[in-house]
Amino acid sequence: MIDLALERQRERLLAFLLRYGSYLGCTAIALGLLLSWKGNSGLYANWSLWMVSGGIALLIGLPVLRLAVLLATFAVERDYRFAGATAAVLAIIAASLAVGLLLPQ
Repeated sequence: MIDLALERQRERLLAFLLRYGSYLGCTAIALGLLLSWKGNSGLYANWSLWMVSGGIALLIGLPVLRLAVLLATFAVERDYRFAGATAAVLAIIAASLAVGLLLPQ
């Protein structure tokens, strides 16, 4: 049986991660867009592109990071069934990322 205190702690950690990660990603995108309106040449263009790209990458990566946190907590709780399922999902994501990066376009 899962300890309720550990379950609450895990849920708070995941909520914190998703909430503030989303805030950070959206803020990076907004700042990048503001910088792109400031000027389309030189330093502003480079920073705006990096900030928007970084914000999008963070928003895409948050669910994967959530899975990694879940895998760690399931392993600590010795819930091997859910840890195995989470590891399988992470392996599928890693394999699809590797195939997508390695295949010629």
